Amino acid sequence: MNRQLDRLVGVAAALTLASLCGCMNVQKIHQPPATLQENIRNGELVRPGDRIAVVTTSQGERILIVTEVNKDSIRGEGVVVPIDEVVALEKREISAGSTALAALGIYMLLPVVGLSFLILAGIF
Repeated sequence: MNRQLDRLVGVAAALTLASLCGCMNVQKIHQPPATLQENIRNGELVRPGDRIAVVTTSQGERILIVTEVNKDSIRGEGVVVPIDEVVALEKREISAGSTALAALGIYMLLPVVGLSFLILAGIF
């Protein structure tokens, strides 16, 4: 009996943690490097608060939350990326709506999972 209850609690905890992780949308920006760099400089693509992944010629891929964008660089916590070196960009956003729907679906399945464990344990 205790073993089945421990399993049920473990499954419920795993489902709860999974629902809190969130759903992330990744938007790849497909532009030639020169156009990409110009659009970053003029504020069309990257703004403070954005979570981005950039690929540069000297630093490779860097993932950061943008704190500042100026004509020369993109800055994040402890990271400075020269705009002239950016060759690819991805914007990453957590979708509140998708996260809420995923959490709702998981929480609606918890009673079914719990009942299944109880049936398998021979309690019902």
